[in-house]
Amino acid sequence: MLNTQKKLLEQACTTESLARSIVPAMEQGMPAIVEEHVDRLARLSENQDKKLADLESLIRAQETVFPSWKATPEGSEEIRHILSFLAPRKAKGVEKCRLGREYDGGYVMLDSFPPETVALSLGINDDVSWDLAVAERGCDVFQYDHTIDALPESHERFHFHSQRITAWKEEGRMLRDAVLDEALSPNAPIILKMDIEGDEWSVFDTTSTDILERFTQIVVEFHHFERLAEPEFRARAERVFRKLAEKFFVFHVHGNNCGNLTNVQNIVLPESLEVSFARKDLYPSEPTDELFPQTLDMPNQKGRADFYLGCFRF
Repeated sequence: MLNTQKKLLEQACTTESLARSIVPAMEQGMPAIVEEHVDRLARLSENQDKKLADLESLIRAQETVFPSWKATPEGSEEIRHILSFLAPRKAKGVEKCRLGREYDGGYVMLDSFPPETVALSLGINDDVSWDLAVAERGCDVFQYDHTIDALPESHERFHFHSQRITAWKEEGRMLRDAVLDEALSPNAPIILKMDIEGDEWSVFDTTSTDILERFTQIVVEFHHFERLAEPEFRARAERVFRKLAEKFFVFHVHGNNCGNLTNVQNIVLPESLEVSFARKDLYPSEPTDELFPQTLDMPNQKGRADFYLGCFRF
């Protein structure tokens, strides 16, 4: 890494020298030299950007590695206890299905959509493939994403809000308010898809169980598992998983291979994990020996190997 930094500094000096030489050449009416220097400057800048991106990626990868010599039996046991709330079970009498596009954007759910079911889709970006699949099953879809002004594709069952779902009302709209919106029937079964780039932790942590019980299924991408090394983050993760485990069981897990694997207390995990939950009182379940990923899964990043999670029991 030091060699890379040294080369970048040398290149920056070369870039600065070229930039300084362009102005005198322009003043002296030397267009050929100006053109040559501009071309060289463009190539150097492009190469410098790539090297900086590679350096940032390297630093990020190093930051996610928990040195094995720092692991303790007590620390490892604490991480495994937290992850035990995510032990998958098999729903009895209900098959799984994949909704959404190939690769990133598709999620595994139970193939169960009772009449009058509606959906909450939190986090859209440029992809409504999951939303379209749910709408085609007869569900109205209420969508929230503060990072876009309009959907990339419309549908008669879509209801879009350019709002952020957050844990604090002053920063956006709370999950409770979205669930209790007058546009949703108070008795309608709700399925939830959540991919809100890290806000999921505080949203689940501050949402009451009576609101969570409105959902029949939840599929969520949990981000930043590398931060389980941090005591405060670890405590919140345990609260969130314990709360969800009171009313839901996990029936599917999948690691997002757009990110890295991370080592926390000698337990290797994806930085981001897609987890599918079903409500215990609606779907009987049983222990399972399933291995993940499965045939319904696809790597989020095309061309990269998917993350092997095994049975994901700790």
